[in-house]
Formats: sequence, structure tokens, C-alpha cells
Amino acid sequence: MENIDSFDPEMFEAQTIKMICALRLPFRAIEHIEFKKLVRMASFAPSPPKIMSAYDATNLLKKQVDASRDALLSRLAQGSKISIAADCWQSPNKYSFLGVVG
Repeated sequence: MENIDSFDPEMFEAQTIKMICALRLPFRAIEHIEFKKLVRMASFAPSPPKIMSAYDATNLLKKQVDASRDALLSRLAQGSKISIAADCWQSPNKYSFLGVVG
């Protein structure tokens, strides 16, 4: 990774386009509120934020899923049941999707 020691708006835009292309993201990803929040949060960091590894991200996601599940289950009455529906499909671009609703 190259050393970055200052902010240049044109380089930031160029790097944004490189990221979108390298990750094969849709261009609308940069308009997503979560991407905007991430960039805004990083702009307030006193030093460059640590970028987590894929392993760390997987573990953090698992913890967040567990916490969300536990919060949801705590709101249900004892002995309640949940119906789950799943659907699979493929886009014209050959991307596979799985939708799950509970």
C-alpha cells in the first residue's frame, strides 16, 4: 500500500473510482448513506483509522448478528414461533441472490 501523507480532492475521487472498479461495486454505492457515514466518520479520526481484516470483519458481523438475534428473541413472548420464507433467484448478469424473511 502506498504511503499517503495528505488529502487531495482529485486523488480522493480517483481512488473512489479505483475502489468501485476493483470491487465491482455499482456506481450508486458511493451514494449509499452507509458509505457516506463511513467516510464522514473517518474524516474526524485524529489519525488514520485501522482497516480491519476480513477475519475481523467476519467475527464482528457474527457478534452483531448474535446481538440482533438475542434482542429480537427477547421481544417475543415465551414459546412464540417465527415463520421463515426463502427465495432464490439469479439476475440477468448471472449474480445469484438469496432472500430470507422471518
